[in-house]
Amino acid sequence: MLYNEGFLIPKSLGGMANALLPILITECKNTDGLITVYGLRNPAKRRRILRKALARFADELKKTKCHTVIISSEHLSSRLTSNSDVQRLREILDTRTSDQHIVIYLREPLEAAISCWSTWIRNGHSSNSLPSPGHPELQQLCNHQLLLQRWSKDYGNKVIPRLFSKQELVNADVVSDFCSAVGIELTDNYQMPTRCNEKLSRPCQEILLRLNKEHSWLKDGRVNSTREILLEKLAKHYANLPPFTPSPREIADYRNYYKESDEWVRHNYFPHKSTLFAESTYEEVTYCNYREAIYDSTASLIKDMWFEQDTIANKARRNHLLGLIRASCRALKGKSLSMFSYVANTLTFKS
Repeated sequence: MLYNEGFLIPKSLGGMANALLPILITECKNTDGLITVYGLRNPAKRRRILRKALARFADELKKTKCHTVIISSEHLSSRLTSNSDVQRLREILDTRTSDQHIVIYLREPLEAAISCWSTWIRNGHSSNSLPSPGHPELQQLCNHQLLLQRWSKDYGNKVIPRLFSKQELVNADVVSDFCSAVGIELTDNYQMPTRCNEKLSRPCQEILLRLNKEHSWLKDGRVNSTREILLEKLAKHYANLPPFTPSPREIADYRNYYKESDEWVRHNYFPHKSTLFAESTYEEVTYCNYREAIYDSTASLIKDMWFEQDTIANKARRNHLLGLIRASCRALKGKSLSMFSYVANTLTFKS
């Protein structure tokens, strides 16, 4: 539909997520997990693949009749962390397009930090507490003044910041909002994408934190597929439980730390607003009140694994899974161990 309306989302830059471009144009560390997934640890190989990707991109532009190209990637803000990175991106695009506009979504710093930390847990980190607001990686994500200054240095008033909050988004939806920002007129003919990367519940995070100590996201340079399957199951069966809620101290620390940055953004881009972000409210959760719900979720997970074992062709893996199920059932009977610990222990798996 978008292509027929004159909007091209290139396939040459890493598919729909366009992840390849921001990864390749930056000076990435060899230990970077995403670099490993794409097989780009070697700098010479990165440069070679970049040249090929840009050649394919130029070929796409030459063949298309579309009037607008959309390159959308969360990695553009998280990986292009210096003025030279943005300048290099501009140089690449200037030789291939006539004009560019930069739409940047800004999220309330604490919400952004919680989401980022949850992603770290998904990807194998074992930090069991919310990082402090001064964490270097969170600075790149939450200091919106530095972000906008970095991009406006090369793009000036062509940088268009949008606020990522339901109160500010068109139809309280980021897809509708983005379409409005770039001139796409949504009709009933468009099929809205399904939501993905939903937030993890706190019990799910606790289980993953324990599993992450023994099972990494990557195995032999590739995504650990067995761990990904388990992650999908945990997210599914514990989805009805509460998410992480920050403490009053964490809320205050984040608000104070990014107060000047938020005010600078408000003054320069949203002068009609009294504050950049509405204050988020977090309901304190006592997880002991959810003990039965956690048991139910664990039982549902075990049941799911029980039925799935019939589909596993490898006998050794099937027998191992059956052993995990029996161990989980024994743990449920006793109810004497920490809920989170015994679920993590009994769901240990072999890759």
